[in-house]
This record gives sequence, C-alpha cells and structure tokens, in this order.
Amino acid sequence: MKLVMPRSLVVTFVFFALSGSALATHEADHRYHIKGYVLDEKQMPLSDTDVSILMNNQVLGFGNTDADGFYSIRLHLHDSDRGKKLQIKTAAGVADIRVMLTPGDKSTKRVHYANFSGGQFLEKKLPRRGFPVWGYGIIIVVIGTAAVMVERHIKRRKRRLLNREKKKKKNKRRH
Repeated sequence: MKLVMPRSLVVTFVFFALSGSALATHEADHRYHIKGYVLDEKQMPLSDTDVSILMNNQVLGFGNTDADGFYSIRLHLHDSDRGKKLQIKTAAGVADIRVMLTPGDKSTKRVHYANFSGGQFLEKKLPRRGFPVWGYGIIIVVIGTAAVMVERHIKRRKRRLLNREKKKKKNKRRH
C-alpha cells in the first residue's frame, strides 16, 4: 500500500518550513523599534494618524496609530547609526531623537519610546496599554461580593439542614 500525501499538504509544509527565516527580515542587531502614543491635549488617542520616521530628510519608516493612538515602527539600523538624529513627524507634532543602542549587543531589544501627549514630547514608556489600573479595583469588589454571597449561601444551607434534622427528630419522638 502506497502512502499518498495531498499536494496541498506538501505545499503547506514546505511553505512554513521555508518561511521562518523570511519572517525575521532583519538580524536582531539591525532592528530598532520606535513605539509610543499620539494623544491630544485631553490625553485622548489620535487614531489612524500617520507617523513618519526620517533621517536626513529621507523616510526610514512609517506607520499609523491604532484605536488607542499607539504606533510601532521597525527600522533597519546598524551599530554605526548610534547617535544619529531621527525626526518623528505626526499630526500632534514633530520631534527629534537620537539613536540609542549598545554596539555589538545582539540580545537586547532595541526599543525607543517616543510619545506625543498634549503638545509635549515624552521619551519614556507610557503605561497606557494593558489592563487599566481602575479595573483591578472593580475585580476586587466583584470577588469580595462573590465571597460574601457564597458565604451567606453556605450559612443558609447549613441552617436548612439543621432545621430538617430537628424536624426529623421531632417526628421520630411523636411516633
């Protein structure tokens, strides 16, 4: 008996086997990520806003903000680009940054945070993504309420069982 594999399965296998190397696009020490938020004066996100990264008036990378005003742009930079000036252009403003990296470091992710918030430019990670801080308070209240309800349910159940046992004892005494 001859085992026959469908052609589509073979093609799929070969595609995934060969595509792993193609997904990387740059060596780890050539990747430089610039990410951050674009927010208005009220700290509200500017969604679907263009963000461009330029060096010497040449566009190195571009992207758009998502619904949260967040953007992430991956650039192809080398160790020799350390200290060079990059310009970030958005609807919220223009800012200059310097490429910061450790030459020869192939293990540390090269991430530069660049945020436009209320007319200010901030080079730090903003804690906007992820679960909101107030959400933890709500979770604590819900868990506390659930614990109280479960405790009351258990007490009621114990009382019912005790009352049933008392009734049974009374009925046995009568008979």
